[in-house]
This record gives sequence, C-alpha cells and structure tokens, in this order.
Amino acid sequence: QEHPNGTLPLYMKNPVAAAYAKELQESRRELGSEDMLVGQIESWLNKPIDQGDGFDNDPEPVFRDEVCVLDIWINMLGNEQGKLDNRHSREIGRALGRLSGWRRLNTPRKCKTWGTQRFFRRVSSLPVSDAA
Repeated sequence: QEHPNGTLPLYMKNPVAAAYAKELQESRRELGSEDMLVGQIESWLNKPIDQGDGFDNDPEPVFRDEVCVLDIWINMLGNEQGKLDNRHSREIGRALGRLSGWRRLNTPRKCKTWGTQRFFRRVSSLPVSDAA
C-alpha cells in the first residue's frame, strides 16, 4: 500500500530538526552507570596534573591532553593493571568515546608504561570555569 506522502526516510533530513530531536532524546534518557563514569572521567581530565608542592612557586597547571583506557583504570580508578577485564575496558572506552572535546585516535601507539594502547586526544580547550 502506498503512503499518501510517498516513501518516508528512516532518518531526519532537516539538520535543525535532527539536532532538536537528539537534544530531546538526551533530556529524557535516564542516568546510568556509564553516564556517571563519563562525568567522573570528564571531571578527572579537567583537573590539573599535580606537579607542585602546594606553595606559591608552583608551576602553571598542566592538563592531560591524551589518555588511554589503562590510564583511567589505574590512575583515576585506582585499580591494578592486571585486573582490567574486557567488560571494564569496553565500558571505559565507550565512556571516553562519549566525552565532548575528545577524539579517539585511529592507530594504536606505544606507551612507555603500558605498551601499545589506543589513545584519546583532547581536541578542544578546557572550559574557562574548569581551568581555574
């Protein structure tokens, strides 16, 4: 049976309508454990790496510009390297992939500490309120 308006696409053609629909869907989504992990990772990445002694002569704050799953697992979550299983690795990887302002690098790289890893790189600057 023919539809009175012809064949309808399975996606929105209007970019404004698509953006609005995505925003509406996100506003209705329930907060799950992966969403909370995204927030925790984002907060950790937007904190400067501790390089000073806490006195006035501390150097300018330095922020992470690249991170891998093992970095999150060990340095942020405080776990041991050998205890990272596939489920947690995928969960952290998905959370990193959802961070705004970060992009997954296509090719794995050698890391001095952990061997070959897939990295995510910061592609936008820190929000002004987080950089202080």
